[in-house]
Amino acid sequence: ATVDFGDVLVGTPSATKVVTVSNNGTANLVINTLGTSNAQFQITGGIAAGDTLAPGTSANISLVFTPSSQGLKTATLTITSNDADEGTTVVNLYGTGIPVTTDLNISITDSPDPAKYGQDITYTITVTNQGPQNATGVQVNALLPAYVKFISVSDPINASESSGNVSWTI
Repeated sequence: ATVDFGDVLVGTPSATKVVTVSNNGTANLVINTLGTSNAQFQITGGIAAGDTLAPGTSANISLVFTPSSQGLKTATLTITSNDADEGTTVVNLYGTGIPVTTDLNISITDSPDPAKYGQDITYTITVTNQGPQNATGVQVNALLPAYVKFISVSDPINASESSGNVSWTI
């Protein structure tokens, strides 16, 4: 059996995939162990080691894939039981980590424009994320013209200024 998680953003859990274990025999099926061979593929619910399936019943194992880097990732889900014919069942797992991408636009406007010597100028800096994913930890830097003195920031964004360079993280 094979489970394909498809393309998943790096660092983001996939949609849950389910593997169903069925007891088609006439005796109780005891799950001895189950686990994955790669920590990027996690069992998130369902049956566990030590569980018993009565004859004619089924139970699910829920799995998610959270890639830690880009590229194809593979693993196996191994289930051992007391089944005399198929004591070990191996399910191949795979998925591809894809990069998180964003499309950021930055615009800067000033007011008044034009400004007179000695007059306060307000710069409005707008950062827009046009997707497709969220952007976090973005460092924005704006270099003020040599003749402009930094006074303050009106939005509480923890901006800092050094030698005319205003920066902040959003």
